Amino acid sequence: MDESRKRILAIALEGTSKVQAMAVWDGQHLIVVELRDIKGNPEDWIEVMERDIEAKVKGGWVVMVEDRTASFSSLATSFNFDAPAEDGRTNLQRALDWYFALEARGGIILGEGMERYAIRLSGELGLIDAGTDEKGRLVYRVDWRKFNSGHKALLMCVAGAVMEEPLSERWLRVMARCSARKRNDDALAVMRTINAITCGDDRTRAMRYEMKREALEGGCV
Repeated sequence: MDESRKRILAIALEGTSKVQAMAVWDGQHLIVVELRDIKGNPEDWIEVMERDIEAKVKGGWVVMVEDRTASFSSLATSFNFDAPAEDGRTNLQRALDWYFALEARGGIILGEGMERYAIRLSGELGLIDAGTDEKGRLVYRVDWRKFNSGHKALLMCVAGAVMEEPLSERWLRVMARCSARKRNDDALAVMRTINAITCGDDRTRAMRYEMKREALEGGCV
């Protein structure tokens, strides 16, 4: 399955402000192209947002919504920063692991004007302090007075890029498309073998099959 490129929509809904982010993951770099506030009363934007989520999910996007109740959207992937991961640490801790790992190798690219959402360790502008727990594992202590919904939306883009659940709806759709593509490729390989042995009608049928496959075949993501 080709997971090297993803388009990501992340929506941070919990907190005094609400923020939407859009990003592209190319397998090495997370390019954040939008971080904007969601303004107005919820009744004014929820319906529009739900339609946008539906369209993007159908288009193959990874859509992450901060929603600890998993009730906002049946199509999006609900993300809870406090939920425990396999190692007992929270999704927040894992997302920060990935953020700092990507940042260290130049893998986080923020669009113009988004530098204020960069997540920094310690120091005057630091939002995070790092330490260890009783098991010696790295843990992060967040200054929630400074850490806002923009930072959360950025972390959710990271999560959508590298922490997507393997049985999410989008993942299953991608797997199904790629499996179908592999079956077509396998069938084409058989036709090519026949074509190498025979000629005439067999060659014509093989060519027609390949043309049809190329016309119908879609990319994995």
